[in-house]
This record gives sequence, C-alpha cells and structure tokens, in this order.
Amino acid sequence: MKNTRLSHAEYYGMTEKLDKLFAESKENNIFTNLMSIITSNDNILLAYRNIKRNNGSATAGEDKVTIRQHAPTPIKFSWLAECGWKNG
Repeated sequence: MKNTRLSHAEYYGMTEKLDKLFAESKENNIFTNLMSIITSNDNILLAYRNIKRNNGSATAGEDKVTIRQHAPTPIKFSWLAECGWKNG
C-alpha cells in the first residue's frame, strides 16, 4: 500500500515554491525577492513544525523555554515592520 501521508512541505504548500527555487538555482539565477518567501506564514509554520518534531526540541534553551511553549500562531513579524519591511 502506498504511503499517502503528506510531507510537511506539501502540507504547507511549500513544495512547489522550494522545487522552483532549486531548479532556478541550478541555472545560476539571481534571486532578488527571497524575503517574501522566507517570511511567509507557510514557511514559518513549516519551520516551526520541523523544529518541533526535532528530538532536541524538548530541551529548554538558555532562556529556559522549549519550542513546545511557543504557539505557532498568530505569527507577527514586529521586528520586520519596525525595519520597514512589507510582505507582499
């Protein structure tokens, strides 16, 4: 029986974007708008999920907080807004 589970990237709709970036990088394309992909909610949620599933994620950091203590939503990029960044 075929495994029909979605990968995390597929679940967040990032597979197509990441595959396109990879293909374009193989052609030595120059990228000028990566911040919109990096800061997209889908990418942040994908990163959060991957980090959360990491075996070491239950270990508290220097701030005594684990990744499980951070809620993934709502995602706010206040530091980006303070820098004048507009995602769009």
